[in-house]
Amino acid sequence: MNWSSAMLYPVLRRMAREGLIRSEWRVSAENRMRKYYILTNLGRREFKVEKARWINIQNALRKLWATAEAAD
Repeated sequence: MNWSSAMLYPVLRRMAREGLIRSEWRVSAENRMRKYYILTNLGRREFKVEKARWINIQNALRKLWATAEAAD
């Protein structure tokens, strides 16, 4: 999936409103001001929940594909 800034920044703003991330301005290695995003404790907990959901989906798809291949 290719992300553009038009897609990314609304998601980051929503996550900040929900308390999942926080941001701070820092000087980058190129000596320019950059905004950095950091997961909050709530964001880390939500990440673990979402990761577990994706693992369940991945496992279900693997079983489905294995069944489909066996039927061929």
